Amino acid sequence: MKTSIGLLVIPMGCAMMALSGGCKDDRAEPQTAVPADSKQTPVEDVTSPPESTPQEEAGENDKSPHAPGAVKPPADAVHAGLVPRAGGPPADAVHGNPAVVGDKLSLAGTTMTIPEGWKSQPVRKSMMGPVAVFHLPKAEGDPADAVARVTHFPAMKGMDDRNIDRWLSQVKHPDGRDMTRDDAKISTTRQGMVKLTVVDVSGVVNPRSDGTGAGAPDHRLIAAIVDHPKGPHFIKISGGLATMKHWEESINAFLKSAEAD
Repeated sequence: MKTSIGLLVIPMGCAMMALSGGCKDDRAEPQTAVPADSKQTPVEDVTSPPESTPQEEAGENDKSPHAPGAVKPPADAVHAGLVPRAGGPPADAVHGNPAVVGDKLSLAGTTMTIPEGWKSQPVRKSMMGPVAVFHLPKAEGDPADAVARVTHFPAMKGMDDRNIDRWLSQVKHPDGRDMTRDDAKISTTRQGMVKLTVVDVSGVVNPRSDGTGAGAPDHRLIAAIVDHPKGPHFIKISGGLATMKHWEESINAFLKSAEAD
């Protein structure tokens, strides 16, 4: 009789507790099995720039010994604003560039003079993308225009050596050997409040910051750090040897035209 009473008491207690939201079933719900070979595929923005990202200028995508375990950018990334999405141009592309007025490029903290013949390209409105992109029309014998890209990452001030090493890691000798500082022309000059560091190196130039993909042979890279109170700005210009030679004087004039506001 005691047993019967006990059995009746428990259900009645649960029934009363159920009215107040109690007596929940604590048994775990069955879990859906995940196939062992399932993978998560990240969504990649195909218009994100491969050559110059904040991580690149910071050295986070650097493949040199200075940045082990670096995160690679999307493998199929293309130039921001230069290659449109399927069906049309990027929705956030700027047709032209408000920073370009006549022959002047007005940047945060500095102004530069755009050489005659340089073609301003659309840029994405993004805190992380380039602030200006220019095409330097190709010379006879080269397959494509040279491209100049300007970025601004003030948090990277003081990382000059790291960026020099990263740029050199993107260029190889024709036989595949790594470039060293002895293989490049590296100069640092000061003009007023502007400190200009320039790296000039030729070889097989890889356009990707992570070093993946095939490099372009017989190419030249001129990369510069334009440092000033609101800098630095990073300028990376690359193209075929004939094209870069044709525009060499205007490239040097462009870099030396930087004036701090």
